[in-house]
Amino acid sequence: MRRAYSYIRFSKKDQANGDSLRRQLEGTQAYCDRKGLLLDDSLHLHDLGISAYGGKNAAVGALATFLDAVRIGRVPKGSVLIIESLDRLSRSEIDEAFDLFKGLLKSGIDITTLTPEREYTKASVRDITGLLEPLFIMSRAHEESATKSKRLRAMWQAKRDRMHEEAATTICPAWLRPSADGKGYELIPEAVQAVLRVHELAREGYGISRIISRLRRDGVAPISGRSDGWSNFYVGHLLRTRAVLGEYQPHIIRDGKRVPEGQPVPHYYPAIMKERDWYKTRSAVERRSVQRGRVGKRVYNLFTGIMFDARDGCTMALRSKGHGRGTYYIVSTGSVHGKKDTPYVFFPYNLIEEGFLSLLGKQLVTDLLRQGSEGEEEKIAGLTGRLVDLDRRIQAVQRAIEEEPDYESQIAVLRRLERQKKAASAELEKLRQEQTHSDAETLGEARHILTIMRDCPPEELPDIRTRLKARIRSLVESIWVLPEGERRRKVATVQVFFRNGSWLCFTRYHPDPGGAVIGHGNNSTGPAPEDDLRLWRKQEAKRSFFPATWPTGPVFYGRLKEAVEERKGSKKK
Repeated sequence: MRRAYSYIRFSKKDQANGDSLRRQLEGTQAYCDRKGLLLDDSLHLHDLGISAYGGKNAAVGALATFLDAVRIGRVPKGSVLIIESLDRLSRSEIDEAFDLFKGLLKSGIDITTLTPEREYTKASVRDITGLLEPLFIMSRAHEESATKSKRLRAMWQAKRDRMHEEAATTICPAWLRPSADGKGYELIPEAVQAVLRVHELAREGYGISRIISRLRRDGVAPISGRSDGWSNFYVGHLLRTRAVLGEYQPHIIRDGKRVPEGQPVPHYYPAIMKERDWYKTRSAVERRSVQRGRVGKRVYNLFTGIMFDARDGCTMALRSKGHGRGTYYIVSTGSVHGKKDTPYVFFPYNLIEEGFLSLLGKQLVTDLLRQGSEGEEEKIAGLTGRLVDLDRRIQAVQRAIEEEPDYESQIAVLRRLERQKKAASAELEKLRQEQTHSDAETLGEARHILTIMRDCPPEELPDIRTRLKARIRSLVESIWVLPEGERRRKVATVQVFFRNGSWLCFTRYHPDPGGAVIGHGNNSTGPAPEDDLRLWRKQEAKRSFFPATWPTGPVFYGRLKEAVEERKGSKKK
């Protein structure tokens, strides 16, 4: 008995609740009963809510599954594919639709349509008479879909043109609902507070997983309406979308994907956040993205991902020496993974942290952080002007492409201009993020958090250290450490490079008799090449900072003070 396979497709999922699915199922079964065919439903060939206009059903839908099954021989030759009409198979342009139709027939699969009832075989389409009807149906199906697509786009364009007068759609972000008059949106207070809480936690240094844990702990109900809980995807979306600023970005479906169409519409939604706060969120998220390694529940390491070993350029990781002792050391990840020429030298983490945090309270750091980069406003103005010019040139090229039949060279120009526009937009976004941060303000917040941290209960310490870690990441670009010495006597020379171009250097000893700031400056007076730990591993003659002698007690402090004064004097000369 010949096998038959029923392929059912419609474009909108809600059609499954209507008559379309029932009609196609009953018609297929009746045809099989009448013709004596065995209906094989093992492949479950249903594309419910998938369009055939762009060929998506043949690329990733159930039809693609059938085509694969035909190719590997799971569907035997001589089988029949039953469809309601040819437009269920494809609504692509006529050449693509016919290639699909003809390919199935060549593979030994007959095609039967129920409306009108036709049986197409390899033999039946060998002459022009047999080809005329299927070609006509395919052409009409594509024209209908193309016309519908044009009308739909025109309708949406008309809605966009009236956006400042009325809402284009009732669909809106989860913290809003359509207003009673249908001309705008109103806020849902509890949902707005949830969104603001997500952004607040991100600015405090929380990653997405920890934000979700905190929301659950605080009993903040999810707002998306699609799930019983907060999801990583949705929280990430809340941290990216500019809808919180009131912007609406129109989209279209292109090649089965939802992509932006046209420029964002400002002031379309009620804004729930200031642009300055949104850029602070983005800055915090971007700076967390460079972090490598586990944070841990107790947030032991304040410098995850920004502390590097000068000997090999690898990040430094936290390691515990002795189970349950609570003593942590830093060591190069290169030496941990057996990197050549990187001896395994560990140094107490707490000495580095204490040295750094003690500097946050010094006037020296305040003075350094006041030396911000100049000309940011000019850079932003220049980049904005460049974007306007690039957009104008892109529009001109697009018009030329529509008018010029031979447009290959224009396409190349368009792609180059779009790459330049994307790069300029990214640079402008980065500048805006950096502009939202005042070093003095961030330093003040860090010092306040330090004060709280000294007296806070143990259960609150992880949250406090998370907040402090975010402030440090806002101020500091990288920290370079050169550990030297042997098991009982070690020196760690530490250079801190701030995001505004300033830097400072200090030394910590183990055992710990104290430490000292031994150098500082800014971009223009950067450390001498022989003293720059970022370059240390590349130098032929590598300088050692380890002291020739190891005095202790008062003698140590005296000699250390002399060394510092001597170094300051040499710098002035």
